[in-house]
Amino acid sequence: MMMIHTRMAKNPVGLKHHRKTKLMPRTSRLISTLSLASLWQISCRLFLYGQSPTLTENAVPKCPTEAETLKEMLKLASVPTSNNQQEGIVFTTVTIGEKTRDHVEWVSNWYGQLQNVGVAHPIVFGIDDTGETCEIVRSLGICCRNFVPDDFLVAGELIPMATRDGMRPASVDMKFFYALELLSHGYRISFSDDDVFWFKHPFLDNEFGEDMRGLTDDMSAEDQHDGWSSKKCGLQYGSPCMSTGLWDIYPTKASIEFLQGLLDGLRTTKIWEQELANKFLQKERQKIGQKMLFWLFPKSTHANVGVLDQRIANGQPMNLSAVHLGYVHGKAKLEEYKKRGFWHPKNFSFPIMNSIE
Repeated sequence: MMMIHTRMAKNPVGLKHHRKTKLMPRTSRLISTLSLASLWQISCRLFLYGQSPTLTENAVPKCPTEAETLKEMLKLASVPTSNNQQEGIVFTTVTIGEKTRDHVEWVSNWYGQLQNVGVAHPIVFGIDDTGETCEIVRSLGICCRNFVPDDFLVAGELIPMATRDGMRPASVDMKFFYALELLSHGYRISFSDDDVFWFKHPFLDNEFGEDMRGLTDDMSAEDQHDGWSSKKCGLQYGSPCMSTGLWDIYPTKASIEFLQGLLDGLRTTKIWEQELANKFLQKERQKIGQKMLFWLFPKSTHANVGVLDQRIANGQPMNLSAVHLGYVHGKAKLEEYKKRGFWHPKNFSFPIMNSIE
C-alpha cells in the first residue's frame, strides 16, 4: 500500500529553525547493532592491519542489497531520521564498466564517508543490463543492488538502459525512477552523486517544511532569501538552478506527482535530466492550487566547492553537511578532493559495517 504524507510549509521566507532531536550517537548505535562476532572482527582488523581471519559462512552477515525484494531491502537498509517518526534511505546510482573501473574508488569514497557519519547501509544501485557494475563495486566489499525490472512496481515502463541523451550513462536518469519507488514505500530519501563528500548524517538536524530540498548550482556566495532564485547560475535554464547531484525529498502526494511528471518527461525527451528537472520545478512553482513545495539548501550547509571557497574567503559562516564537485570536471575532481583531504577510498571486503545480520 502506498504511504502518502502531507506536509505544510513553515516560515515560507527565510531559513527555518526546527526542534532538534538528535540521532543516537554513531558509536552507541554501531555497538548496539553489531554482534559480538562483529566486534571481535573489528578488534582483529585493528591489530592485524587488514589480515582477515577465517570466518564461517554463518558469521558473515548478508548485505541488505541481497534481499529478494526491494521492499525487504529497504526495511533492512533504512535509517532513522531526526524526527524519529520517519525512516529514510540514502542512495546513489552508478554505471561502471571495464573501461571505467577506476571510478569504483569514487563509490568507495562516498560509501565510506557516509558510514563514518553514521549511515550503516548506504545503497548503491548498479545500472546496467549485465550486472557488471555491481560485480566491480562488490569487489571492494561494498553492498550493491543490480538493476532488476521487478523492483519497479510504481514507475511503470522504464527508459532503456542505453544512454538517453547520447552523453551520459543511464544511471543519471534512473535515480529518479528509484526515487519514485522508494517514496511509494513511504521512505524519506537522500540522493547524492558519488562525488559528494558528507560531513554529517544526511538526516541529522535536517528537518524542513517543504516537500523537497536540493543543492543549488548558483555560483555566488550568498543565499537568496526566497530559497529559489539564482543570482549567478552557471547553466542556461536559470532559477532555481538546482543540482540533481544532491537532494532530499519526503514521500508526499505532491512530491510523488512531481516525480511522475518528470519521469514522463524523461521517457519522451532527450533533454539533460538536470535541465529537465529544473524546468519541471519551474512549472511546479507556477501551478495554482496544490503544488510541490521546494526550497534550496542554504549554502552554509550544502555547497559546491567553489562556493565553499568563496564563503571561507569572505568569512561567512559555514556549518557543512555536504560538499559537491559542481563545475569541476575530469581529473580536476580527484585533485580537488585530495588537496582538501576529502579523498579516503578503501577496500571494504572485510564485512563489518557494510553488512547486516
